Amino acid sequence: MLLVSSGQINAQVPFEIQPGSTVNVVVRTENGLSRAEPLQVVTAAPGIYTVNGGGAGSVLAFHANGILVGDASPALPGEAISILVNGMGSTLTSDTAGTLVTGENGAGQTTIVSASVSIGGSAARVISSVAEIGAVGRYRITVSVPDLTAGEKAIVVSAAGKASQSAGLNVGFLFPQPPTFFQANLAGSYVASFGLKVKSPNPAAAGEEIEEIAFFNQLVGGAGCTLAIAGSVGPTYSGQVHCQDYSNPNSLIAILMAFKDGQFVDNKLIFTIRQPAGVNQFFYVGSGASPTRTVTATIAAPITGGAVSIDFKRPDFAVGDTIVGTIHATIAVGGSGTTPAQAVQLGGSFVSTITNVRR
Repeated sequence: MLLVSSGQINAQVPFEIQPGSTVNVVVRTENGLSRAEPLQVVTAAPGIYTVNGGGAGSVLAFHANGILVGDASPALPGEAISILVNGMGSTLTSDTAGTLVTGENGAGQTTIVSASVSIGGSAARVISSVAEIGAVGRYRITVSVPDLTAGEKAIVVSAAGKASQSAGLNVGFLFPQPPTFFQANLAGSYVASFGLKVKSPNPAAAGEEIEEIAFFNQLVGGAGCTLAIAGSVGPTYSGQVHCQDYSNPNSLIAILMAFKDGQFVDNKLIFTIRQPAGVNQFFYVGSGASPTRTVTATIAAPITGGAVSIDFKRPDFAVGDTIVGTIHATIAVGGSGTTPAQAVQLGGSFVSTITNVRR
């Protein structure tokens, strides 16, 4: 038994009882025996320890340095944290200890069943699930915090088809204080994708046309996609995107966009407001595929909307760092020939390296 009080008994279910069994639980005191209560024994039924000890509120979780995760020290996206749970069942042997037995302190043995952990609705990568060293009936699950926005997030542990109660985990912001001023240049690759409405011959009726979607993918390789950023927290940041690849005259692309009023939000620098329309243009020559044919397109059109998200990940970004992000644009295609007038949605991701930064 782990705890006995006037209103509560915490006891460990013996490992010798086979999962799937139903047993009777009886409490014996100096006054006699309690009424027998049936208890179904399962392979695992995780429960999360919480800071207040009552099973609700903030999860009992720790950073790698042993500091408690909380409002003053939140978990960060990508960080490995350990959470304490019970009900994870039997373990394997380890190099230093045998399988966990009833009443024995844990020695870091790995649990037989695998745990899955959800944080803020996103799956967290489970690094390990072991018996807590020096504790009876307690387990330590180490996970990598997924890429989430800052704030209180619900955390749930599942194993063998059973889910724990939901507890709270405070996820922090990697930029506790965004840079007051900086100027940076990025260069890298970008993969652009878009769908284009086209008119094609109707294979079921000669002389008629059908409208279908042709899909296009274009790689801007090497350092062909550059982003220039500058500004400060006060008037916020401006940004310019110049992605182009003219290496093949039969497959070329150029994306020119300028933005203003960019701000750091949830670990990312985000632009959604464009500079004057004349700066924002899209050029494309290339081939795509519709359900019925290969489609060749030539597009020269203004960009009427767009957004750029740049994920710096850490506040001390420097020259040589690899940066990822996304570029999206809405393109107003005027229409000609077999291509009707339409708004085209361009999307894609980039991988860049910081080539210059000034603070």
